[in-house]
Formats: sequence, structure tokens, C-alpha cells
Amino acid sequence: MFHTIYGGYFIIDNGDITTYVYTKISKEQMIRALPLSYDEKTYDDDKQYLVCIIKDVDYIGMATYDDIKNTLSSLHIIDILNTDYTNIPDIISKEKYDNTKQFITEQIKYINTKQ
Repeated sequence: MFHTIYGGYFIIDNGDITTYVYTKISKEQMIRALPLSYDEKTYDDDKQYLVCIIKDVDYIGMATYDDIKNTLSSLHIIDILNTDYTNIPDIISKEKYDNTKQFITEQIKYINTKQ
């Protein structure tokens, strides 16, 4: 159901919209992305995904693929990368959809060129 390398989703909860992005990255990239919180044992135990949650306060951390599946499975989500705007609820403006999709696409492309 969820892409095993990367994904980008809107999470809709009581009218609030959160953006959830994840991508699998190398150990070196994780060290650079999380210089203060990187934990080698945690990475070696499959927390090989960089997760970004964007709302009022942004969060960046490590997760396993199972963490991601469990989190997203329990929420009302919209796959930003694979859903056309015509299928997006009215609560999300075309501008927000376009800007978020472009941001996620650019970030994933940047990360993939650095691996």
C-alpha cells in the first residue's frame, strides 16, 4: 500500500492538515540530516527512513517502514504524489496542493541524487 522508498501524504484530522513525508536514506545521509539525534544502533535496527512532519512545528526524525505503515494506516490520509487534485477534498486549496507536491518532489529528487 505504501511506497517502500519514499512517500508524501496529507493527513486530515478534524479539519487540520498535516504534511507527512518519508524517504529511505543511507547511514551517511542520516548522520548529516540528524547530527544531534542520530543513533547508529537505531539505524542498524531498521530505522532507515527520514520522516518529516510539517504542521505548526516541524518534526524530523528516524523511523522504520513498519512505524510508517502503522502511523499512516490509522489516519485519514491522501497520497499527494499519486492523487490528482480533482480527487482532493475542498479543505486543501489548489495552491497548497501544488506547492506541497512540488516541495516533496524536489526534496526526494535532491536526496536521491545525493545517494
